[in-house]
Amino acid sequence: AVVSTQSTGVDDLTKQMIGRGKLVQEKDCLLRRLREERDKAVERGDKLVGELAAFRDCVNSGRLVRELREDILEERERYRKLERESEQFKTAAKEQLHKERTVNAELRHVSSLSRHGARVATSIADDIYNNCNRE
Repeated sequence: AVVSTQSTGVDDLTKQMIGRGKLVQEKDCLLRRLREERDKAVERGDKLVGELAAFRDCVNSGRLVRELREDILEERERYRKLERESEQFKTAAKEQLHKERTVNAELRHVSSLSRHGARVATSIADDIYNNCNRE
């Protein structure tokens, strides 16, 4: 009877050890599966981070394109303004040149008249002198 209780105790211990072994094995399997799921979740997270970065770059690119288009429109308007100012300057310069030519022509005319007038005055003075000397 002692042997049978010892063998039952050994059997119980063996069963407990086997049960614990199975429990450890189940826990190892569970732990391995959880690690695999964690790794997959990390991979999905990394993939999502990459997609998010690409999306952010796309959004930023869209914003940059929009800002560049606005800059282009502003520069076009500034260029048009400069063109208008340039045309106004050219027109004013042409008008000024025309005025200067007109004034120069008038000055030449007055100068020629005054030279002619001086000759006439000299001629009259000579005539008067000559007439005075004859008398």
